[in-house]
Amino acid sequence: MDAGTTALLERAAALVAERLRAPRRTAVEDVFLQLVVPAVSAAEAGNYGVAAALLVTEGDRELTVVARNSMLTDGDPCAHAETNVLAGFRMGPSRSRDVGFAMRTRSNGAPPGPATLLCTTVEPCPMCTVAILNAGIDQVVWAVADDGGGAFDESRAERLPPVFVQARSRMKAGPVSTDPASELFVAGSVVDILGEAFRTGRDELDARLVDTGVLDVGRGWERAVSALDMGGRSP
Repeated sequence: MDAGTTALLERAAALVAERLRAPRRTAVEDVFLQLVVPAVSAAEAGNYGVAAALLVTEGDRELTVVARNSMLTDGDPCAHAETNVLAGFRMGPSRSRDVGFAMRTRSNGAPPGPATLLCTTVEPCPMCTVAILNAGIDQVVWAVADDGGGAFDESRAERLPPVFVQARSRMKAGPVSTDPASELFVAGSVVDILGEAFRTGRDELDARLVDTGVLDVGRGWERAVSALDMGGRSP
């Protein structure tokens, strides 16, 4: 961990503590406050500084699943925060590594929310956009726009194949708001630090993707050979 990332992590923790003392917060901001430290921690580990949460509501109970980008540390080109959180929910706590789960009972009189809400610190990329659309999530909210790589903003989603454009049109989706009167309000200081987490190390990671990619061929080879040697299935 370098000094810059250490300082960012300390500022992130302090900001979360400060905002949790704020007298008025939206439910959406409470979700993003859970993502600040994971996003910075992802960058600290050498991954893209992105984290995501999936909220699933059933009756008076709400399940929250939190994951972060682990593409480089896992050697997995598909291990973005959004795909990790969807996979974690599908597999469950006992089979999900580095994915957090929490259940709470919604208070009486709480306004009904979407059955599935995905919050991500950065606008989803094309791969994650398609995964989210395939999943049928009801609402998607992000904190930081990604003009260079995002695909969920309405203006960018128009370039997707028609089936995904249609799927995108049926759901609620958009960025958080810094207007305190909005139900999607998230403090500007929170948005700023999430943007800083995303920018940390991004140029180096982008260069690696262009140069060599991140697939850990050696690790995959060893696992496949080991499984086959133990009587695993062959194609």
